Amino acid sequence: LGSVALLALANPAHAAQSYENCTGFITTLPTVISTPGTWCFNQNLTTAIATGNGITVSANNVTIDGNDFAMSGTAGLSNRVFGILATDRLNVTVRNLNVSGFYYGLEFIGASGGGHIVEHNRFVGNTYIGVRVEGDGSVVRHNQVLDSGGTTRVKDAYGIYTTYSVDSLDNTVSGVMANPGFNGNAVGIESVSNPHGSIGTNRV
Repeated sequence: LGSVALLALANPAHAAQSYENCTGFITTLPTVISTPGTWCFNQNLTTAIATGNGITVSANNVTIDGNDFAMSGTAGLSNRVFGILATDRLNVTVRNLNVSGFYYGLEFIGASGGGHIVEHNRFVGNTYIGVRVEGDGSVVRHNQVLDSGGTTRVKDAYGIYTTYSVDSLDNTVSGVMANPGFNGNAVGIESVSNPHGSIGTNRV
């Protein structure tokens, strides 16, 4: 796996969006983020891997700012790639990113994690689950989650799937499609074990 590129920011090539706040840039996939801070896209990125993770977050207090660029998987409907994966992490934020072509567009998992924010992203054409967030105090808001499903690996498909006290607010979920050959379920938003989170003003 590659590692996140640490680039000097004294003279950034572009003075666009939030580059001045970036710790460094994500310049290749797959990659691992192992240092807290704000890690930014400044270009579109693709990967042809069929298994594994596009971005693995292995630190707490990480922000990934896509600056409206895209990360795409190209391995097709049989892939088992997690676009962005964080396991048992705290306070991971992903914003302003277009994510497409992965088995899971994003998965934040682990009962000991939480406090995540997933906002202002587009998850398009991910083959099983667009957004999967687990952990108290997390929020999924203002995202477009479109055309999820179609994997050859399982029968079901989900737009947004959350576990524990997670808010799902102001998202648009459209075009969820289960595997047509296996009588699967297509679910726009699934919320499990959610005693304190809110689900509201979503369009499904």
